[in-house]
Amino acid sequence: MNDYNGQAVLLHIGLHKTASTYLHESVFRPSQNIQFVSREITQRDKYWNMLQYADESTYDSASAQQAIRIQTAGDLPLVISDESLSGKPVGFQYTNRSRTIQRLSSIFPEAHIVVFIRDQVDILTSHYHSYVRMSYGTLPPSDFVWVPGRRSDAMYYDTNSYRVHADGFLYSRLINLVTSYFSSVTVLTYEDLAANPMSAISAIEGILGTQLTRESQQFRNVSPSSQALSLRRRLNQLAPWLPAKSLNAVMNAYSHLPHENSNAVRAQIRRSLGDYFSDDNLRLQEMLPTVHLNNVPGKYPTA
Repeated sequence: MNDYNGQAVLLHIGLHKTASTYLHESVFRPSQNIQFVSREITQRDKYWNMLQYADESTYDSASAQQAIRIQTAGDLPLVISDESLSGKPVGFQYTNRSRTIQRLSSIFPEAHIVVFIRDQVDILTSHYHSYVRMSYGTLPPSDFVWVPGRRSDAMYYDTNSYRVHADGFLYSRLINLVTSYFSSVTVLTYEDLAANPMSAISAIEGILGTQLTRESQQFRNVSPSSQALSLRRRLNQLAPWLPAKSLNAVMNAYSHLPHENSNAVRAQIRRSLGDYFSDDNLRLQEMLPTVHLNNVPGKYPTA
């Protein structure tokens, strides 16, 4: 049991696209026997926002620590859950990840970290679905993921467009980072959560030492079809020249298109990645022998 002002502390730091919303709305928020802090505070409060996004030259460490300690004081086990506490993937390309983890450790040094990972092709496909829903989502799937070293003359980071960076999904590096700042870290997989939500929730209950409300045992993420994604991307390219009312009308029609698994998008992302994650997935299996990354065939490939 980890302790902060007499309370157990659990920091759930994502990742994005690993059913964080399900955990928020069906497990953490309905539970009356925990203190729950999430995005309405962690993204909007001045000092939480500063913790994640302020450069070191402008970060007021003393004020941030004092304000956040006051906010989170209480007698109940504390759950802080925000997927962005592991960094921002789109646009930021996780460049604020290490800084955020370090600052969290200075405020909650004895916290227990919970992080969910997901097969890289699947998680990047899900990111692309969200990206295309935004007005800046104009890149095709094959260009959305920035893979360093793809060209000998390429920059390590493309700072001129909204992308995700492949290295942010080298999970062994993420785990090494988190364990360098926190002594108690639990890694769970999205795939296990999807297959058996109660098992993952039980693991979290074991960390907190208390039972959580379980309002729903199932969750389902609905993905747009590849045709819908392609249409939305083209509409985004036209957005600067379309009247707002016309664009909104078309977007509304888009939202009612049939939704199905976008296998074509997934296939494009898989081809663009090749075997980029294979070596790291092998290291991850060696680091986490009890996580059973091969429970779902074809996920977390090592060759």
